Amino acid sequence: MLFLAALISGVISGFFGAGIGGLTFMTMHNLMTQKFFGDQRYNDVDFRIKNMTIYLTSDLFASIMKLPFETRKQLVQMSNYDVSLKLIGQNMYYGMVPLIARDMSFRFIILGTYYATTNIEHRPVLKYTIP
Repeated sequence: MLFLAALISGVISGFFGAGIGGLTFMTMHNLMTQKFFGDQRYNDVDFRIKNMTIYLTSDLFASIMKLPFETRKQLVQMSNYDVSLKLIGQNMYYGMVPLIARDMSFRFIILGTYYATTNIEHRPVLKYTIP
């Protein structure tokens, strides 16, 4: 029964972390996309730089928001089932930089490799009218 309780608490923490991280990421992504691509001040900035900034900033905020859930999940994976909030807070302090570094470096490598190896150019979508 203890195994089932630990499994449920780890799975719940993982799902909450993924859900809150995803919600935070998409919210920041949408807000920054509207700002960078809708504001005339940023028209001269290359779209690759805009996209990289949008994705890395969104990853940063998502990592911060899912930090408590990731910490709890990692404690459960190390067989620490009943821990105090103080211990979770201490481990959040230790795990914050590695979590942010993991999320942001992964995005930087994937998106940077895509932009470096693909010949793409950004053209605004043409607007067509239906007669």
